[in-house]
This record gives sequence, C-alpha cells and structure tokens, in this order.
Amino acid sequence: MSKVNPQPPNANQELRKAHGRTCVGCGEKDAANAFVRLVLVGESVVVDVGRSSFGHGAHVHARPGCLVKACKGGLSRAFKARVVAEAAQLGAEIAAGMDRRLEGLLLAARRAGHLVYGADAVCESLEQRKDNVVVVARDAKTVVSRRPISEAIAGGRAVAWGTKNELGRLLGREEVAVVAVTNASIASELLAVFAQGDACRLSGQNSDGRAVVGLGRVSAATSEGR
Repeated sequence: MSKVNPQPPNANQELRKAHGRTCVGCGEKDAANAFVRLVLVGESVVVDVGRSSFGHGAHVHARPGCLVKACKGGLSRAFKARVVAEAAQLGAEIAAGMDRRLEGLLLAARRAGHLVYGADAVCESLEQRKDNVVVVARDAKTVVSRRPISEAIAGGRAVAWGTKNELGRLLGREEVAVVAVTNASIASELLAVFAQGDACRLSGQNSDGRAVVGLGRVSAATSEGR
C-alpha cells in the first residue's frame, strides 16, 4: 500500500498564494501581493499594511476604480456586514499607511547597512548595480540630472518621497537629497509599496464618480535643491 505524504504545515498558505485573491472592487483574481489588505475593526475599515492582522480580511487593488466599487458594496459583501466607507478617505488612509511602510523599509535598510547616501555615492552604487532603487526628495531637483540617477528614473527604479528635511529627519541626518537601497528584497518591496500608495492618493472625484489620482513621481519634483 502506498503512503500519502502529509502536507507540510504551510501547505494551505502556499495553496492560497498560488490561487491568489479576489479584488472586492473589480472582482478579478490576482496574486496576494498585488492587493492592499483591509480588515474590519468594529465598524471601521482598517488598512493592514503588513498583511499580518488577525481576522477576516478583504483585498482590493490600489486603483481608484476598485476603491470606488469596494466602497459601493464590495466591502459589505466581503465582510457580510454593512460597511460605510468613502473611496477618497479609504484611498488617503491606504496612501498614509504605505508611507509609514516605506519609512519602515528605509529604516530597515539603514539598520542593515543597505542604504547609500548622497548623489556621488548613489551614482557610484548605481554604476556597480543597476537594480538598486533610488529615493529622491521632492525638493532635490538638481540630483535628477545626474546620469545614473536619471537612468534609474527612466527605468522605473526611483521614487520621489518627502523633502530633504523629512528624509534627513527620518534617517537621523540634517538633510538628505537622495539615497539608494542596495538590498534587492527591500528595494522590490519599496517600489511595490510606493506604487500602491501613489495610486491611492485620491484628490476627489469627477462628476461621473470616477476617482481622480494625484501622482507623486520623481519627475514631479520641481523645487530647487542640491
């Protein structure tokens, strides 16, 4: 008689990852990391940035249209309860949560020694490893003209976040115009987190109910800086 090998403890988790999740907005299936996870705490919808909160969760794409549909009934169906939520507010909360997650990733990179500071050092790191991800302060206009940094921007490996003072304060320095994340895993998650937060910066809705998105990409940096 042949024996059936028992499934490992994490088999159910792997199976769920393979099958993906379903967006409570558009209804499409996708990989788990393509969604923002939401949980219901009392009568409030809370963003589970780390995807680790206990309880039943609902998943939604970080897209204006998906947020609108989720708030119009998708969340109520998912949680089997009456959920009152506004797409603009939910989008703002997701964006804020992703900002906090991005800060945490930068601090983790700093603690592990995977962060390079300053335009010269960042350019040198990009010459050595093209897959490094660059974070540019929004008021650091001049650094984006440096060839390695401009190539990172063109290749989708750069994000604009905060001001030089804010980036410096986060990292324990006076001012920081640009940094590079040299760890592939942290860099990959940072890009994903930024993309989700950026897509959810809802500034309102058009007259037909479609959400309006306010982008915060590197190319939007217009103030003078060094």
